[in-house]
Amino acid sequence: MKKAFVLLSASVLSVALNTCLAEEKLLEVKESITVNAAPAKVWALIGGFNDLPKWHPAIAKSSVETKDNKTQRLLTLKAPNDPTIVETLLTHDDAKMSYSYDITKVDPALLPVQNYKAVLTVLPAPSGASTVVWEAHFLPTGKTDDATAKKAIQGVFLGGLNNLAPLLVVPAKKDAK
Repeated sequence: MKKAFVLLSASVLSVALNTCLAEEKLLEVKESITVNAAPAKVWALIGGFNDLPKWHPAIAKSSVETKDNKTQRLLTLKAPNDPTIVETLLTHDDAKMSYSYDITKVDPALLPVQNYKAVLTVLPAPSGASTVVWEAHFLPTGKTDDATAKKAIQGVFLGGLNNLAPLLVVPAKKDAK
């Protein structure tokens, strides 16, 4: 009888836990842009984990360090009081032109997300162009609604992606007179 009660209790607890986790469905944001530049050229600009300040207009600076055998970057934003975000590199593959990372520390007032994991990838597109895909899965923090959390991440992604084309376009040569 005692064993049956323990098994029943464990089953009830398992169902309750799974129900709670199911209620916290991860949100997804996926944005992309196609730029008229070869994939290798695009990856050379954005492919380093510490390269975000080179192409994202909201990032003032970035520093990378190894902590507990993990590569972390500290991003300082171009905003009053120099707010920061700490991110951890999960995977980096130059051959596939892709890396993934998660947010380790961020002020929810700055970016209202938690359990955030993202992937940045460069893919070949027709005519020698490239498509850059940036996608993330996350949960909103506290009382933040899904739409607000998604809008915040979309803003981050589009702010960077829309800045890529002007950085990669080769200016036309002027005719000599």
